Amino acid sequence: MNLDSFFVTYFSGSLFSGWLLDIATVGYLLPIPGLLITLYAIFQKRLLLSICNFFVGFFILVYCLTCFGELFLYNEWTTKLTMQALLHFQHPGEVFSTSPLKVTVLFFLLSGIFTATYYFCYKKFVAIKPGQQLQNNTSRKIFAAVLVIVFVPLNFLMIRGGWSAIPISDSDAYYSSNSALNDAAVNPLWSLAKNIVEYTSHQEENPYVFMDNETSMAGLKKIMHAEKDTTEYILTTAKPNIVFLILEGFTSYALPNFGGDNFAPFLDSLSRNGVAFTKCYAAAYASDQGMPAILSAYPSTPKISITNQSSKTKDLPCISRDLKPLGYESGFIFGGQLNYGNIKSYLYNAGFDVVIERSGFPESVPDGHLGIQDMEMAPLVLEKIDKAKQPFSYAWFTISTHSPYDISVPMKKITDGRENEYMNTIIYSDQALRIFFEGAKKKPWYSNTLFVVISDHSHFCQRNFPIEDKEYHRIVSFFYGDVIKPEYRGKKVESITSQLDVTPTVLAQLRLPVDKYVFGKNMLNPYSPSFAYYDYHGGSGYITDSCFISRKMKEKHLFLNSCTDSALTKDLRWKHEVFLQETFRDYLSR
Repeated sequence: MNLDSFFVTYFSGSLFSGWLLDIATVGYLLPIPGLLITLYAIFQKRLLLSICNFFVGFFILVYCLTCFGELFLYNEWTTKLTMQALLHFQHPGEVFSTSPLKVTVLFFLLSGIFTATYYFCYKKFVAIKPGQQLQNNTSRKIFAAVLVIVFVPLNFLMIRGGWSAIPISDSDAYYSSNSALNDAAVNPLWSLAKNIVEYTSHQEENPYVFMDNETSMAGLKKIMHAEKDTTEYILTTAKPNIVFLILEGFTSYALPNFGGDNFAPFLDSLSRNGVAFTKCYAAAYASDQGMPAILSAYPSTPKISITNQSSKTKDLPCISRDLKPLGYESGFIFGGQLNYGNIKSYLYNAGFDVVIERSGFPESVPDGHLGIQDMEMAPLVLEKIDKAKQPFSYAWFTISTHSPYDISVPMKKITDGRENEYMNTIIYSDQALRIFFEGAKKKPWYSNTLFVVISDHSHFCQRNFPIEDKEYHRIVSFFYGDVIKPEYRGKKVESITSQLDVTPTVLAQLRLPVDKYVFGKNMLNPYSPSFAYYDYHGGSGYITDSCFISRKMKEKHLFLNSCTDSALTKDLRWKHEVFLQETFRDYLSR
């Protein structure tokens, strides 16, 4: 590759993909200089300009130190500058003694040269000169008013990343399956500031310590232990195509086969002709937590989602990685924006070959507030899958069952509760999935495909379960397809299962090792333990066949407890504490 093509393909790609984050970073730095310039316009005090120039110079210095610090750190750690790296400067002698002298000299030299150059350009071409004064008092007030009226909303838009429904995040800069290129595209000061905020708010120490680490680690192994492996192998082929249909916020109480009402008759009919896991529970309450739960068997804790820290997802196990040695092409399709919860960076870090969001479809396709609705997406998804090389593992993440529920069909009065619009979208998405399957059955790859239908999380529904209750988190989960042996079609697995179990179960069917998925179990091994962990904002719970508990993390007592036996309550509480402690311990270790 010559120099010109290298620049176009890589360097310019990172610059272009990250420009919105660059503007957002500037937006965060502007308020202090903006306020000082406004005050100067009113009072005409030179001191205000001096203070403004000081802050600008300080920001330039910090920015250059961050950029070159990250540049040299990346060469060693292959990670962006983080709070964990900065903590090493508590012992600066150690840092500089372990760094080659030429690197240390180059770091300070480049930082100094660029800081001086940028500050010189600022003073010469941008900074207000002390002589530039508005002598008329009325003119000064008008100028100050114009500054405020124009600057405040513009600054807000810069920080937010524009008018889009979802504020800007790291994912807006991600564009490649090469993690180094994505890291280069993310503004270094933005990345560091975000990491510091998350590090301090999520704490550098485990807030969920109930026992010593040795005990909790041994406890998790005990909880996850299966007495023996008698896995039921339900597939007719060792190498099926796999299509994940990840249903946005889809409650199980829309399907009679899962104990619900008949709002999704098509999905219900599929589940009755596949293998249904009728007591499956979401691991958390949001999409950015549901994705790693489904694809990486990785749980979350209250207020924590690992996808929000890109550096922590790079080594996360994922089904896309495990299938790659078998020749699988992996893809993820969504009709909206995957910057929500930083999901796009997680997908790229997980090694997905193809990641398609709203920008990957024609602008002429009608869409709603969040993206292309499911009925319009169904044929588009089929077109994308058609282009995949077999065997493939693709996922379609639906969108229409997410607020603001602006589907293209009129709303009907179908429930008396507040969730009438949501239940209308359940019906709509069910019909969209019918369209998808009608089209899929005509495809040559259909007969060799396993469909994994799973909700990313649940939602308030016509049953009005509170979010703390386990039944709020009960979700749709089933396997379907011609690759399922006839004798297993219609099978119900009624043990307690979780999103965390989906990937280990699929990989086990392909006879692949699943040891790295320490928080998930094989749902088709009858000897796998029957339990599920779930969390919600501010709390979490633990479910077994006998009962469940739910605990608000700021409270010592149990918020909900269906156990009638004190010994059983004690046992569930211990298991819940072990799972929670180990989840956060693993999170901090990444």
